[in-house]
Amino acid sequence: MGTGSYKVGELAAQDSVLKDLDIGTKYLENTSAGTIALQSKQAYGEWEFDLYKSGIVQSEYVTFISDRIGSYNSSLGYHIRRGLDGELFLRRASIGSTSVLFQTADSYIDINTWYRLKVTRTTDGEFTVLIKGGSFTATIGYDGWTLVQPTGESLSGDPLVYTNNPVTDNTYTTSEYLVADLDAGDKITNLLLTDQVKQ
Repeated sequence: MGTGSYKVGELAAQDSVLKDLDIGTKYLENTSAGTIALQSKQAYGEWEFDLYKSGIVQSEYVTFISDRIGSYNSSLGYHIRRGLDGELFLRRASIGSTSVLFQTADSYIDINTWYRLKVTRTTDGEFTVLIKGGSFTATIGYDGWTLVQPTGESLSGDPLVYTNNPVTDNTYTTSEYLVADLDAGDKITNLLLTDQVKQ
């Protein structure tokens, strides 16, 4: 389901950081800009996926909680956005407008690089966004993951957290789809949805 055209590709070499992205790993690659959607009623739990941003300077979105199939700003839900300057956002979409729950600094991630992203949401509505790949160093207490750093924030507390990651939002509590809104050359693989709700 969706508006884009895709092809199935296969890795010819193992990724130097994400070792489970090995020779033969299959992925979906956009051959033209557009969306691809999966039915998903999951509004709490974990969403994990590997994402590769091609050299084309456009944003990409993975709307992991969505009420419909469509572009990032035509739904009610939540998405991860990779911005034009390499920044990451966690945003709430409200048909025609978005609200930033957090944003990283520019150049946070690179183009032409695989990253694994994980978003968790508890029943209290608390979102946590984690990343692996590239040159990130694991954050203590996050099982080899790096807690994504919002702009200008420092880790503190026990467990270590940022002011806005984790962040709580309870505007939308149901979902119908997971939608990837990607550009030509962008790739996605290893999509894992876990409906294990943490409290």
